Amino acid sequence: MAAGSWLLQAISVLPEYRGQGYASALLARAEEEAKASGSKKITLQVEEINQIALKTYTNNGYAELARRELIPFPFSQDTGDIILMEKKLGG
Repeated sequence: MAAGSWLLQAISVLPEYRGQGYASALLARAEEEAKASGSKKITLQVEEINQIALKTYTNNGYAELARRELIPFPFSQDTGDIILMEKKLGG
């Protein structure tokens, strides 16, 4: 990623805790840390097939920058695109 950007590598919420706002809270915390370090934006990648995560990121202000065809690793049956998303951090 470009200088001044954080790459959010992974975020996960256990199934029994989903739908309770924890993902949004984790994103907010990551954004606070990124801002405190002087970063101007956060980027992340999400698989197109993961519609729940994609909706969560969109609802939290992340926008699609680009997409590429997913190249699955051996033993993976994932398909679709990988979407690069970004959120600009204010103030």
